[in-house]
Amino acid sequence: MHAHTTGEVTEQLVSLGLVARHADAKGGIGKALFHNANEFNDILGHKEKSGVKSRTILQRVLRNNKPMGSLGLLRFQKSIDEFNNLYYNDIISYFIITITAFVGLAGSAILVLGAAWPDRAVRFPAESLKNWFFGIGALVMLLYSILNYTAGAPVFFIFLELLVTFSSVLMMLNVPERIDTPLVLIASLAMILWSFLLFHDVGTVFFVIGLSGIAIGYILKTGTVRREVALMLGSALIALFSFLTATWIFFWLNVFFAAFSGYYAWKDEVRELKRTRRLIR
Repeated sequence: MHAHTTGEVTEQLVSLGLVARHADAKGGIGKALFHNANEFNDILGHKEKSGVKSRTILQRVLRNNKPMGSLGLLRFQKSIDEFNNLYYNDIISYFIITITAFVGLAGSAILVLGAAWPDRAVRFPAESLKNWFFGIGALVMLLYSILNYTAGAPVFFIFLELLVTFSSVLMMLNVPERIDTPLVLIASLAMILWSFLLFHDVGTVFFVIGLSGIAIGYILKTGTVRREVALMLGSALIALFSFLTATWIFFWLNVFFAAFSGYYAWKDEVRELKRTRRLIR
């Protein structure tokens, strides 16, 4: 109950309980209190913030309790309904927030697992488990953006996640880079421009550029240095955005994503150098 209305609400609850048991001022009140002692004790077993004790509340109820009629009963019923609606709305809101956070963490964890998975050159992108992690993670993060939108976030972030999801589809379909790269670049530039017009916030622009970099990294050839570099730079910018907004869980997830991508970029570069030296010899 609200701290400033405890006495009034308690009085209403007691009165409503008496009315519901057809108690009146001629003697029915005492019987109702006696036969429902535990219930009324729960209602009266607390104090108001101002220090008014339950006995004072009960005296006030007994003094004011008169035959109420249908109008008074309807007013009490309306008060109880409003209280119940607020209570259930709070529960639903908490449930939605919890589910949204869980979906976001699950999607980020899948993407980090994809970044940590060995980056091997394959003939077709669908043969790479790393690519499947990226594709599934993109779909989960799209669901996360939709849940955030239902909670009041801008629809812009749904379009941003759609860009990443679209890139993962192009990746899995093995669309040639000369076709998918211009498409993703144009869409990324449009999203960056939109973010400037919508938010006027440099931190959010970091996030948009970072996610666009990841989208570009998706469509580049698996097992190449440039792909891992794009993924590393994109996740590093998202980590910077998470640092500026103090969202520490997503900050560390993106730090790990960038670290794994950087490691495989270095590893792929070393492999390319060894291959080049063998060809020279």
